[in-house]
Amino acid sequence: MLNYKLLRKWILCTSAIFFIPNSYSQVVDQIVPLNKTFYSTPAPGVMFITPIQLDTASYPAALAILDEKGDPIFYKPFTGGQTGPYLPVMVTDFKIQPSGLMSYGIQKSPGNMIIYLMDTNFVVVDSIKNINDVDTDSHDFIHLPDGTFHLVGTEERIMDCSSLLTANGIAGSVNATVVGNVIQRFSADKTLEFEWKSLDYFNLSDVYSQYFTNPNYLDHSHYNSIDIDTDGNYLLSWRHLNEVTKVDANTGEIIWRLGGKSGDFTFEGDTMPFSAQHDARRIANGNLTIFDNGLYNSTPGARAIEYAVDEENFVATAVWQFAEQGGLPSMFIGSNRRQSNGNTLIDWGGAFPLSESITITEVDEAGNVVMELDFADDLFVTYRTIKEVLPFELPRPEINCNGETNTLSAPDGYEFYEWNTGAQTQSIVVEDTGIYQVWVNQGIGYISSETFYVDDLENVCGQLSIVNNSTQLFEIYPNPARDKIYIGKSDHSTISAVNIYNQVGEKVVGFVRIKGNLDISSLPSGMYFLEIIHDGQSTVQKLLISK
Repeated sequence: MLNYKLLRKWILCTSAIFFIPNSYSQVVDQIVPLNKTFYSTPAPGVMFITPIQLDTASYPAALAILDEKGDPIFYKPFTGGQTGPYLPVMVTDFKIQPSGLMSYGIQKSPGNMIIYLMDTNFVVVDSIKNINDVDTDSHDFIHLPDGTFHLVGTEERIMDCSSLLTANGIAGSVNATVVGNVIQRFSADKTLEFEWKSLDYFNLSDVYSQYFTNPNYLDHSHYNSIDIDTDGNYLLSWRHLNEVTKVDANTGEIIWRLGGKSGDFTFEGDTMPFSAQHDARRIANGNLTIFDNGLYNSTPGARAIEYAVDEENFVATAVWQFAEQGGLPSMFIGSNRRQSNGNTLIDWGGAFPLSESITITEVDEAGNVVMELDFADDLFVTYRTIKEVLPFELPRPEINCNGETNTLSAPDGYEFYEWNTGAQTQSIVVEDTGIYQVWVNQGIGYISSETFYVDDLENVCGQLSIVNNSTQLFEIYPNPARDKIYIGKSDHSTISAVNIYNQVGEKVVGFVRIKGNLDISSLPSGMYFLEIIHDGQSTVQKLLISK
C-alpha cells in the first residue's frame, strides 16, 4: 500500500511544477535531439560526439559533449557551407588527447582538412597539417605529452592499374590516379621526424574490388585509425584492405598484418573476416578491439569485436563480440571503445537504414544493453563516440539564486547568455516553478550550467532534491526523465510492482514484475511519485518528468 501520510506530506511541501519549453534561439535550437533509453546505470564519464548531417537537415553539424544521461553540456555548431557528401561541414575525432588537450578535425572544403587543439576552456591553442604536399586526413590524430604530433595524410600517384578489375569488372586504367596514405611524425616544434608511405609497402592488388569503382581513380588503402601500441609501434586500420597493420615506428617495416588478402594470422572463434573496419585499439588487457562495419561480410552486419592476438604464433582468437540488431551493415565510420568498468561503448556509424539502427549503444561484459542513444533526426550520424572520465573540471557556469528578489543569475564575464525561458540576459526573475538552465559562450562554443530546480515560489533558492542514479536498494535512471526510466534493484532481482502517482495522489500508471525500462512517454511534464513495491515493502521516490 502507498504510504499516503508520507505522500501528503511531500505534496504539501511541493507546489505544482510546470515545465518551461525550450525556446533557445542560438544554442538549443541548433542541438540535434537524442532519444535516450537506459536499461541500467552506464559507465562513468562524459561522451564526445560529432553530429554530422548526411543531407540538408534542421540542425547543423557540431562538436558536442554529453553528460552521463545523454544531455548536451558543451556544443559547438558549424553552419558554414560546403558541398557533399557531408553537409555543411565534416567534423571528426573530437576527443581528449594523451597530452591533456582536446582536439578535433574539420573539413572546410574538399581536400582542406585541419586539426585543432584546444585547452580545457575550449580555446584553440594550436593547429597542424601535414607537409610535403601531403593532404591532411582528419580520421584520427595523436598528440603526446611530450608535444609529439602523429598525423596521417594522403598522397596521389599515377600508377598502372590495368591488372585490377573494378567492382563492375572493368580493367583499371594504365594511368590511374592512386591515393595512398602517409604517416608523418613531428616534434613539438613541428619538425618532421618520420615519414612512411603505404604505397611503398602494400601491393596494388591488396585492395578489394568492391572499393575500386572508377577505373581512373583508386582510393587504395583508406586509413581510418592510428594507435600507438604498448611497444611504441603503430597500429593502423585500412578500410579498403580489410586489414589492421602493425608498423615499426622507427624503421617503417611492417611487423604483422591482421586480416585482408595478405594477412599473417589465422583466426579462431571467428569464421567471418572483418570488413571496412574502423577504430582498431589495443586495450588494457592486451587484446585488440575493432569496430567491424561488416559491409562485405558473408553475413552482413556491423559488430564490435575483441581479439586476443598471439603475435608469436600469429593466431587471433575472437573472445567477445556484440552485433548490431537486425544484422545491419555500417556503410562508414563508427567506433568500439572499452570502458573502465568493463562495458563497451559502440558507435554504429552509418548503419543503414538509419531509421532502423541505434546511433550509440553501451553494453556490459555479458552483452546486456545498458544504454541506447539515437538521433531523433535520421539524417544524422556521429563520426565516433568516446566516453572519458575527465581529468579536469569543465568550466560550467554556476547559477546564483537571490531569494529576496526571486532572481537567478549567471556569473559575470560572458558575452552571451541564454536561458531555457528564452531570455538572453545575465539574470532572470523566477515567475514559475520548473527547471532552469543557462548557456554561456565558452571558447569556440557554448557550455551549460547544471540544471536548477524551483519547486516552491516561496522558497525559490531551496532546490528540489532528486536522486539521479543509484541508492542503496534501487537504481533509478535517469531522473529527471523524459520518455523512459530504468528501475532495478542493486541485486538485479525483480521488483513486483511500480505505481506512479501525480501530485494530488492519483495513480496515473502502474507496472507489474519490473525488470528494466518503464515507458512513461504518455505522462506530461511534472512532478510524480514512484511507489516501488518489493519484498512486501513499499518505497516512495520522487520523479521529475521533463519533455
